[in-house]
Amino acid sequence: MITQERRTALGGKRPMLWILAAGLLLLIPAIAMQFTNEVRWTASDFLVAAVLIMGLGGGVELALRLSHNACVKSAAIVAVTSVFALIWINGAVGIVGSEANPVGWVVVAVTSVVLAATVLMLSRMSR
Repeated sequence: MITQERRTALGGKRPMLWILAAGLLLLIPAIAMQFTNEVRWTASDFLVAAVLIMGLGGGVELALRLSHNACVKSAAIVAVTSVFALIWINGAVGIVGSEANPVGWVVVAVTSVVLAATVLMLSRMSR
């Protein structure tokens, strides 16, 4: 069983691990751009990817810190990861077509509702 000291030590280092993971993941397209013209990321692409990865890390941290119930933690992590994947996939290839398609805003709306429901669930379960 993990002791309270170990749990605190891990909790203190996890945000730095998320930053390190984001940096390492962002190195993949940066290196790929050096070898092929098929990968063409702009500075804004790197910024959006960094914000998404850090949002994923922040959401997971929030889930781990606010609830003591393993089921609630798991559900919140699945929800946060699903929102991350939905945004990432929609940004990469578009789920409903091009960026000009107004139906794409439905994806944004659904994602926002799922994220808000997750935060609400976590805040109520942490009491």
